[in-house]
Amino acid sequence: MKEKNLMYICACKIQFLLPESSSLKDKRKTVKSILERLRQRFPLAVAEINYLDSLQRGEIGIAAISNNLMHLEKLLAKSIAFVESDHRIEVTEVEKYFY
Repeated sequence: MKEKNLMYICACKIQFLLPESSSLKDKRKTVKSILERLRQRFPLAVAEINYLDSLQRGEIGIAAISNNLMHLEKLLAKSIAFVESDHRIEVTEVEKYFY
């Protein structure tokens, strides 16, 4: 009998405010820093996905794939907590998707 191979995908959107951002340059520097730190710390795909021209609002997308759903849930929880712990931003909304 063939073994069933499973693949799970998780995706997450995190919206946030940057209350101290006074220019697009400030905002992009902060968002770029968060994205780079996420990539270094976690095996994720990350990108800025919305509010690109907004001074004090941003949204990033996170995605990962695994054959273990529990692993993905833990990875996503840790990455969200990591973003929420950044003192430069205020997270306003988190949406999670599992496929």
